[in-house]
Amino acid sequence: MDGKHVELMKDELGRTEVPTRACYDEDAKAELRFGYDCVDQEKTVYDVRRYLDDTGLFQTHSEQKPLRNFYADPNYLFSAFLKHLQSRAETYFNQTINGAIIVVPADIADARREFLRNFETHAPRTYFRFGAQRPLRIYRSLAAPVASLHTHNLFEASDKEDINVLTVDIGATFEVSAILLEDGVAERLATIRSQEIGGDAFDQRLAQYLEVEYGKSSHGGLHEWMWHRKWNLTGEQKDLMKDTAEKAKVALFPYESFKDVLDEGVQVSFADFGPATDSGLELSTLVTKQIFYEVNKDLFWHIVDLAMQTLREAAVYRDIPGVLDVSQIVLTGGSSHLAPIREYLSMAFPNATILIDSRPDSLTIRGTAIHAAIAYGDPGPGPLLGCCDDITPMDIMFALGTKDALEVLIPKHYIIPTSGKRTLSLDGDTQIDEMRIYAGYSRTAGAPGSVLLGSIPIPSNMAEMEVKAEVDPEGKILVDIMGTETRSSYTFPIALDLWSDVEITAFIDKAVEHDRTRKGTIMDGL
Repeated sequence: MDGKHVELMKDELGRTEVPTRACYDEDAKAELRFGYDCVDQEKTVYDVRRYLDDTGLFQTHSEQKPLRNFYADPNYLFSAFLKHLQSRAETYFNQTINGAIIVVPADIADARREFLRNFETHAPRTYFRFGAQRPLRIYRSLAAPVASLHTHNLFEASDKEDINVLTVDIGATFEVSAILLEDGVAERLATIRSQEIGGDAFDQRLAQYLEVEYGKSSHGGLHEWMWHRKWNLTGEQKDLMKDTAEKAKVALFPYESFKDVLDEGVQVSFADFGPATDSGLELSTLVTKQIFYEVNKDLFWHIVDLAMQTLREAAVYRDIPGVLDVSQIVLTGGSSHLAPIREYLSMAFPNATILIDSRPDSLTIRGTAIHAAIAYGDPGPGPLLGCCDDITPMDIMFALGTKDALEVLIPKHYIIPTSGKRTLSLDGDTQIDEMRIYAGYSRTAGAPGSVLLGSIPIPSNMAEMEVKAEVDPEGKILVDIMGTETRSSYTFPIALDLWSDVEITAFIDKAVEHDRTRKGTIMDGL
């Protein structure tokens, strides 16, 4: 990381992505490794990324195919993968690496974030042999969409005016988030994730089309093929057809230039799928952009629908009618360069500027590297694995004197580092001699769900005071009374300790009754 230049680790073939599939060699006493060739179902231990989802992270698999009698706690797999990354990165950069920042989906559960933040990578040497390595510190688990904003300088622009941003991440899967940028601070308003949309889905649609075209060309037309069922692809051929579809997609929509070329289309050969015709002609078909549009049209509209749904949820969160009005749409992910995606989003959001980087597949990692340099100081904490941002897990609040009402200094779900200020009038109130600092949820007003962090004495004879709260890159809470030497430091309590099932039920009942009473009071006053 040098300024805003980020160097990505590459393998011997120049690839920047790191394979996350884990497998082992039975002959080598179950030595774990990660590679593109981990495709043997008898020896593959799943994809490490699956253990970041809501259902898989804390599961333990044993005596389960394809694991057989191989014991594979997901925590061990995750630990081993980080050790693997650490070893590769130290070799590539020829530097010591002691820290990592993990990029996670925006909608990952708070419990998973808490787990990742406190994760210690002690490689399970009973099962995995990686040699003696230094401990690897997890600096943060970072939500992916916010990181992409750094490369477009949107944080700097928000110092002048508030910006509503829609981030659309189209990689292997799909994720769309609505984010408010205000004075360099990001607040995630809503996120929707879908496994049904992504680069693989586009390729699969085109592969299905090519499969039919091959059947038609090799069996005298669609009717003959459908009627006699003389032909069927093997599983290996289906995989090859999908690879062929991906190559055709890249040829139609070049990744490097973002310009549509080959308006006449791409000629796709079926030479690898069967013999030529009786006349010796090689079987092939022409794939045009229009064909690609048609076979994926419903997916493109589904992207627009999910974007609209996200903005409706964001509007509800902000308590405004309709949908949230966005001025910027940031595209990221390996399939975001496809021209039809930009076209459909432009039709749906004509007043928004669509921003796309020249390398959208690595936009998130480069943006989070920039974020790390800003958060920790350039050049940052040294080489990092990944890069990311974290969020405030709960509200930071205060109460004055003997008052019970809690007021918010920094809301939850703000990207850290962040800060908040409040100017308070104390004129004529002689009972206020301290400020109590809480972490929790703003509607609880001291009930279960908020935790008292501590008290700050207020100097006497103050008619007005300005209070500033900060959350630094390490997640530490700092509270200052400006113009005085009064400063206190706190840490967030563990979110899971705030609530029991009984307390959650009681709080929901209390909140519903509170809203009903407040609504009745307002109506009585009209």
